[in-house]
Amino acid sequence: MTDLLAGPRVPGFDVTPLDRDLAAPRGTRPSGALTAFKLARRQFLEGKRIDMGALAAQVGVNRVTLYRWVGRREDLLLRVLWALTEQNLATQYAVAARNGETGRGRIPAIMARYVRDILSHHGFRTFLAEEGELAMRLGTVPERGLHPRLVRYVELLLREDVELGVRDECVPPQDLAFAAVRIVESFVYSTRITGEDPDPDRPIRILNVLLR
Repeated sequence: MTDLLAGPRVPGFDVTPLDRDLAAPRGTRPSGALTAFKLARRQFLEGKRIDMGALAAQVGVNRVTLYRWVGRREDLLLRVLWALTEQNLATQYAVAARNGETGRGRIPAIMARYVRDILSHHGFRTFLAEEGELAMRLGTVPERGLHPRLVRYVELLLREDVELGVRDECVPPQDLAFAAVRIVESFVYSTRITGEDPDPDRPIRILNVLLR
């Protein structure tokens, strides 16, 4: 499903009480799980390490209750990362609409802004520097994490283009989306893969060739 302003919506995780709370309509009374999530998100944005013991104390529950609400630390981090990613993508989609970006250059432009934003994001850069192995695992593992959701998002953008007659399906949208996301990941996590500092311009040049 696509919101004309926010872009495609990718299904959530729907596993823990937190996932149900995140999917609830706005205005729903905040739960303990949602309070914990918001605190964790703020800590991440500030470049602070999310500590489950300290977080439980802040919310006023024990660790067992916190784990029941939000899952393990990796699960909570994943929700925080996806919430920020989803917000970022929605922003870039809205910018594309506002700028009148159309045609085969629309998706490369959206992805270019997305890559530049995450690589300049204080919280993400700190997380990547201090917990690089975990950041890469949460971001790239195909069975879970950000990867399948980002692939699905790009696939939905490509299908929009097909419906508009902007591109054909000589390459299945899912396969093209997978390739595009793997290119982004290889440069975002280049420090862990090759030891090189991330350079947002490199994946953008390749995406322009692949997706135009």
